[in-house]
Amino acid sequence: MSGSHLRIDPIFDRCVLIAPERAHRPSDIQTLIMPDGPILECPFCCGNEHDTPTAVYESYRDDRRSWDVRVVPNRFPVVRMPNTGPPSIAPIPGMQLPIGTPVFGQHEVIIECPEHVRNLATLPVRQLREVLRAYRARCLKLREDSRLKSVTIFKNVGAMAGASLVHSHSQLIALPIVPPRLQVEVTALDAAAQRLGKPPLVEMIEQERHTGDRWIAETARMVCFAPYASRFAFEAWIMPK
Repeated sequence: MSGSHLRIDPIFDRCVLIAPERAHRPSDIQTLIMPDGPILECPFCCGNEHDTPTAVYESYRDDRRSWDVRVVPNRFPVVRMPNTGPPSIAPIPGMQLPIGTPVFGQHEVIIECPEHVRNLATLPVRQLREVLRAYRARCLKLREDSRLKSVTIFKNVGAMAGASLVHSHSQLIALPIVPPRLQVEVTALDAAAQRLGKPPLVEMIEQERHTGDRWIAETARMVCFAPYASRFAFEAWIMPK
């Protein structure tokens, strides 16, 4: 379909304006090459571990000469866990908290490699696997704390997105509530499952595979495609079969 048009997300009922002509506007996207080797001023480079808080997770390379992935508490956290005892206010899922309510939680940084690499996409598959294992390990560990109800993992790329260090890293925030946007998605998935009689993401995978218009890649266990009602350029969903 050519020209600007509206699409409705079939699961989350979001209305998205698709504007193909925007793809032709001037862009300053470019490939940046970083120098090899550690950077003395970078706290995330191997050898500068003293510049970060004590790691809560580390994996090591086979030769044991270097760590593979490190997870450390964020030095400038959005939220902190209480030092002792239960928090003064225990949020209840779905409860409207008044403005000024203290919020606690855990904020961590996942340092994705010991080398000073800017772009996660340039790392070998083996390294990407270790990053995902670190994500899983931290989620499982934080799940043991009954006060925490949700974990969000995100990655800022570039200064305009909020990244203050170019060394490839991502972040994790665990909260004692389910964020409203995430709760909306969970509710929508449940409603769609009732309506379709099967998991809605399974239905979406089947439709995208059939049309092939937005199909990106498929392996024995995973699929990747651009959703029908993409909210931004380059949006891609990676799902297990």
